[in-house]
Amino acid sequence: MKSKLQLIAGATAVATLAAGFSMTAPVAAHAFAFKECKSFTLSGKGRRAVLKIAAQNSARRAWRGVVSTRLNHTYSYWVRAEAKRYDCSKSRRRWTCWASAKPCSGNP
Repeated sequence: MKSKLQLIAGATAVATLAAGFSMTAPVAAHAFAFKECKSFTLSGKGRRAVLKIAAQNSARRAWRGVVSTRLNHTYSYWVRAEAKRYDCSKSRRRWTCWASAKPCSGNP
């Protein structure tokens, strides 16, 4: 036969455990939100620039514009995209880049 102290300790532990689950469940569900990626790749051509990094930034902005126009802004975040790629070439001391990636929505 269990003592009153054991029963009270057990009930308190169960109540604490239940309260912990009820408070963390919504947070956990939000932290692992679904990420949806398209099966196709979109590309954007940037402006010519002296620095390669500037040409890549321009290409990435162009990619975002293409994605926003074809899909919507929720897919246009480069950080969320998959299969990201830059194709750059240099001609007459200027860089031109294309940014390509599969657009994704949701958490990165």
